[in-house]
Amino acid sequence: MNNAYRPSGYFDSKGILLVPLGTAIFSMFLAIPYALSLWYCPIVYLGLFLPLIFAKLTALSGRWTIRQSKIRSPQLANMLGAVGAIPGFYFSWVAWGVLVSNISGQGTLNIGWRSVITLESSVTLGQLFSQALDPLGLLKQMKFIGPMGLWSVEKAVVSGIYLYGVWAFEALIFFIVSSRSYGQWAKPPFAERLNRWYPSFKLSTPIALPGKIPTDSIFEGIKKGQIGPIIEAKEEKNPDGASYLTTTLYYLPQAFDAYISVEGYSLKDSGGHKKTKLAKYIKIPE
Repeated sequence: MNNAYRPSGYFDSKGILLVPLGTAIFSMFLAIPYALSLWYCPIVYLGLFLPLIFAKLTALSGRWTIRQSKIRSPQLANMLGAVGAIPGFYFSWVAWGVLVSNISGQGTLNIGWRSVITLESSVTLGQLFSQALDPLGLLKQMKFIGPMGLWSVEKAVVSGIYLYGVWAFEALIFFIVSSRSYGQWAKPPFAERLNRWYPSFKLSTPIALPGKIPTDSIFEGIKKGQIGPIIEAKEEKNPDGASYLTTTLYYLPQAFDAYISVEGYSLKDSGGHKKTKLAKYIKIPE
């Protein structure tokens, strides 16, 4: 798709420090609530999604730092973001270590249909920074807890190789998601001549399509840069009974080019809509 915008791969040198530093600071703030969420999570299987959520929330910091650094390389953005996420993930384990040290007894958490036994604990900032400066002490704690475990699934205590596997899985999920979540902020159109990102404008009025024409077929042309269907389609403020599309315009008056992204909503037999990203950052005539 030659008419689609492609990032140039250029970047400002300050981004080499700004992106990892910003990510590290932001992720360290999130590390404590993440550790507490894991500690008191009433449903074990829900805890499997928490590393993914932690990584995704951490990646939000990249939107500002990557745009400030003017990084137009998704691969570099992903790498820098993942490097910056390491301190945050380590800090979450530090918070876990403090929670282990401060266990004060058992508690009960009521979640409606049942009660869950929890280990009561607490975290203080002084202990966090003290523990963070003692990584060997944290490893000793993990080595001590590993064989006996701290929690169970269906009354079976998770310990030994199974617990080590859970810890490895947590780290793997976090870093896989982190290494793929920052590049999205480096992909939007950038005006190289003006050294600026294109501002984006969400067009508020959906555009309805005639009849029951599938959005996938009608917008094959849009993927090739043909925008006739957008110009000819009828605007409709309430397209609940038809397939429709929404568009985002990337426009800078001083630039030579403009771009659009298109999302289609195909009407399903059930009456709802199926969302499809039809075209992204397609160059359009002035």
